[in-house]
Amino acid sequence: MMEDSFQSRLYRFAARHVAQNLPPWTAAKADDQTEDEEEAGGIGIRISLGMPRSIAAPLGDETWTLEPAIMQETKFSAAIYRLKYGPQIGFIRIPRYQHDPKRAEVFGDLIRRFETDTDALLIDQQYNRGGSLLQMYAMCSYLTDRPLPVPLHQVKLWENDVPEAEDVLERQQYGDELPDQDRPSPYEIAWANFVIRHAKLGKGVLSDPVPLFGISQIEPANHVYSRPIFLLSNHLTFSAGEFLAAILKDNGRAILLGRNTAGAGGCVRVLHSDTIDRLIPGMSISLTWTVGWRRNGFAIENTGISPDIEIRDTIEDVKSDYAQFRRTVGLTIAEALHEPKGISVLKEMRDARMQAETNPAGRDIG
Repeated sequence: MMEDSFQSRLYRFAARHVAQNLPPWTAAKADDQTEDEEEAGGIGIRISLGMPRSIAAPLGDETWTLEPAIMQETKFSAAIYRLKYGPQIGFIRIPRYQHDPKRAEVFGDLIRRFETDTDALLIDQQYNRGGSLLQMYAMCSYLTDRPLPVPLHQVKLWENDVPEAEDVLERQQYGDELPDQDRPSPYEIAWANFVIRHAKLGKGVLSDPVPLFGISQIEPANHVYSRPIFLLSNHLTFSAGEFLAAILKDNGRAILLGRNTAGAGGCVRVLHSDTIDRLIPGMSISLTWTVGWRRNGFAIENTGISPDIEIRDTIEDVKSDYAQFRRTVGLTIAEALHEPKGISVLKEMRDARMQAETNPAGRDIG
């Protein structure tokens, strides 16, 4: 069990659904499948979604690196680089948010080291295809010393949601009589109450925007990273990666670098059936069942999250093994850290833009 109570509650919630055929904690895109490859811009380059390798590293002289065995087990790549211009930068590449408490623990161990040995942290989630929303929440809890409100979701319930909710509320009645593993968490109870209320509206109805699974905010872990954070994303950052970008950006916790994310801003469920299996053995269909809304009223679906500072890779970068791209990322971070007001000015610009944005859908999502 995770030592942090917020993470423990997340994984207790997830564990009850992982064992089932329809995992509602999944935040997108084939979490356990082999790494997919996509054509990159029609130029004949094969890019692997979820690839462990980063085009942003190395940033400078390497002073520490993650052990190869842990790198292989977690698919993280992590290091500390000393930039040419002085600061030490913690770096971690997150290729996907695969449901795994062990990976969250390793991430927490990395954060402990980075907090002691670095001046800033760069998280690279380019080409991150998503994964478990709750896994991302657990990892994000190491990045903040205060609660972070999360995006809300409009939800389309499935037919088995109501029986599951009724089971949760029935188990709630037994209280301490049940063993810990069978006792519903506060998140399960809140979510079950919502499901019962919303089911009365009838099938096929999207809910008002609500905290998904009853989780309205990310609570800090018992040790956190307190220094500046930079988050690097691109047009092939999907789903859970986009929700992380929204959370860190909208709460002023990180400066976003790179490109606009993909705009796959909803959770999916995996549908298996005998009919599908007869057509293509072993095949399943992923169906979106939520639409995520940022706290400023903008949808993530089909819109994505824009960077604070745009950094694009080019054909010339491809030819040079991304040397210029890495140099630009390093210079951008160094400049923000070197200028005493650099980070605060960037945040002020972002906050002013956020306040100026209106709610295009005319929704009350407070």
